[in-house]
Amino acid sequence: MSGGVSMGEKDLVKAVLKDDFGFTIHFGRVFMKPGLPSTFATGTFENNDRRYIFALPGNPVSAWVACQLFAIPSLRKLGGYQNCFQTEIKVRVIS
Repeated sequence: MSGGVSMGEKDLVKAVLKDDFGFTIHFGRVFMKPGLPSTFATGTFENNDRRYIFALPGNPVSAWVACQLFAIPSLRKLGGYQNCFQTEIKVRVIS
């Protein structure tokens, strides 16, 4: 999900996940910009299936950065990929 995870009056995602659904918030703020209010939570529903929730910032750039750093590598790991992070290619810039 995206939005509703910062510190404003209408940012209720963390409270709803924790109080209404009983999810565990593993982190609710990270020390980076953009992407400070990124949140990760886990929990179960009625059928005891474990759920992973990434709540990303509402700002599009912040959401993209948080998705690249947290959500996509986690999905790759769950999918059985050996390399969860994107491959880095080093280049040299010449004039």
